[in-house]
Amino acid sequence: MKEFKSFYKTVEGNEGQKCHYSTRLDTYGCGCFHDCKYCYAKSLLGFRDLWHPDDPSVADISKIEKKIKTLEKGTVLRLGGMTDCFQPCEVKHKVTYKTIQFLNKYGIHYLIVTKSNLIASDEYMKILDKNLAHIQITVTSTDDKTALTYEQATISSERIKAIEKLSANGFDVAIRVSPFIPEYIDFDILNKVKCKKVIVEFLRVNGFIKRTFDLDYSQYTHKEGGYYHLPLETKKKLISKIKGFEQISVCEDCTEAYNYWKTHVNYNPSDCCNLSFNSEKENYIGNLKLLNNHKMGFLSSQKSHPNTISKITEWLETVDEDICIVSGFQSKNESKLLDLSLKNNKKIIMVLSREIYDKCPTKFEKAVNSGQMLIISPFDNMLKVTNRDNAKIRNQFVLDTSDEIVVGDLSVGGMLDGILNGKAFKLLGEKL
Repeated sequence: MKEFKSFYKTVEGNEGQKCHYSTRLDTYGCGCFHDCKYCYAKSLLGFRDLWHPDDPSVADISKIEKKIKTLEKGTVLRLGGMTDCFQPCEVKHKVTYKTIQFLNKYGIHYLIVTKSNLIASDEYMKILDKNLAHIQITVTSTDDKTALTYEQATISSERIKAIEKLSANGFDVAIRVSPFIPEYIDFDILNKVKCKKVIVEFLRVNGFIKRTFDLDYSQYTHKEGGYYHLPLETKKKLISKIKGFEQISVCEDCTEAYNYWKTHVNYNPSDCCNLSFNSEKENYIGNLKLLNNHKMGFLSSQKSHPNTISKITEWLETVDEDICIVSGFQSKNESKLLDLSLKNNKKIIMVLSREIYDKCPTKFEKAVNSGQMLIISPFDNMLKVTNRDNAKIRNQFVLDTSDEIVVGDLSVGGMLDGILNGKAFKLLGEKL
């Protein structure tokens, strides 16, 4: 048995900018028994002779616990980013089982993506924490025999049974059609799956996949990010056939399509994975009616130019009294804007990157009680602290909520630069 040392990684680049849960923990690596012909991990590792589906490497559970202990409570980890964490070797090694126990112990959320029905067995359902577990079971074909021609995973009908079992037992579960290959989907069967959520991810095609996966690629004419994709208009027509779910989301790499799904289709525009977080508390404090006002979002990178504060002060004087300023108010420029807005009785919507406060902070009591301020959170779970992933979701929430965007300073290539891609905004300060 070989040790899998690279079990923990945060994905950067285009994928990392668009995915809210870009930090993955793989309990097995350098191979997956399912050996899917369209697998992106296989295409990246196979040519370097690092892909061994019959003998995957196994992560050291003691090192996994050591890593989990360092994470902030409320962090969301993706289990199964490069390989399936419930592939057959899990029955022998139980590394995923033990990992889930540690995640529960330290209060870390986990997003499990799998093509196995093992997760719905009584053994695993007993340890899944409904407040922390988020599950996506992948189905690529509604026909068992067809699926077995290109992936050696649990047959599709058994995966669907697992989805319905988890859903009936109150788990946050979705059927993940990924990759979405329309030729292999009977929409009558798909739309009858007893599950509230569906997540769709279209096939991305590169040279490796063309060689290994026999499919008609004539319609994959849009090239972006090193892959060929179906055009957006074709994707729209295909998505319109999926009708049997309360909540639909599309996971997307292409920028134009990503923005379209977020605006017109995705159930949660701020989170294409559409995870549910449970809490009995309200996720706001203050004047909820402020959401009906014209909203001006303000964001600024952590780095700041010394002259920008004066520009922000001048700009604030031009903001009409009925306009709400929306921000996380966390960076230096954002924090200064908050102080100025409170002082000048501007209407404020503060967006948190953690759960809502147990009680209104003393600093904001006057503004909240007067109806000047709303404190709101896109999280209704147990996220007690801020981390990069949560901050990204918060900033995206600011963008999606606001009618127009103003930026203080902008670090080129940074997180804010990434989520602003394609959006119109007014820059007060500098590009750094």
